[in-house]
Amino acid sequence: MTQSFPTPEDLTAAALYDDLEAAAEGNAQRLGTVHRLKAACDALVAGGKNFSLKDIEAYCKATFSRGPNAQSVSNDKSLRIYVDARRREAALVRGGKPRSPLDQDIEAIADLDLRSRMRLLAEDYRLVQKRIRIVTEALAKLDPPLDLDLLLGKRSAAASVTRTAASVGDDQVAALRRVVRFFRDLERVRRAGLDIEAGDVIGRGLRETVVDGRDIALLEALLSAVER
Repeated sequence: MTQSFPTPEDLTAAALYDDLEAAAEGNAQRLGTVHRLKAACDALVAGGKNFSLKDIEAYCKATFSRGPNAQSVSNDKSLRIYVDARRREAALVRGGKPRSPLDQDIEAIADLDLRSRMRLLAEDYRLVQKRIRIVTEALAKLDPPLDLDLLLGKRSAAASVTRTAASVGDDQVAALRRVVRFFRDLERVRRAGLDIEAGDVIGRGLRETVVDGRDIALLEALLSAVER
């Protein structure tokens, strides 16, 4: 009879941590990395929410003023397997599921390296989405506010020219102009980790649309209206 042995993915997080400590014995730098990684996982698990490699990096830098950073954990198979085990066990305790269909698809990827890379890409995509949301909310909070109905295409630019031009100040027009110019500047968009495809601003990794080209066109129409 062929005897089967558990793979690292089959071990508990505690067993994996013991293996990491044993392998790091005599290497103070590696042992410190392992201890900080465990402390970060302990704290994030206690928070009761899903956490990412970037959350681990942020915790370590805020608490210990040093790593491990997200990319180093992603590149180190043994550290990555430990983090996966911690997240998997925490999810079982919560009785929860991945936070979105995208996360569920990523967790279903059998290849460990690909799954880890896709997690990082998803984290980057969410960060970009957050930044775009901040810009959108800032536009909505301008005083007097920009015409959001116009931005969303619910009313034509021509119908709003007089009221909009009369209520928007020079500083607000300049701010809107900077936003439009950013979205139309391929080099600046790429430096921000994005790309432009068929007029849409997209995330480089997952190729998901971050800002629709039609929305940018509406911003341009509004800018044209208020500049008259």
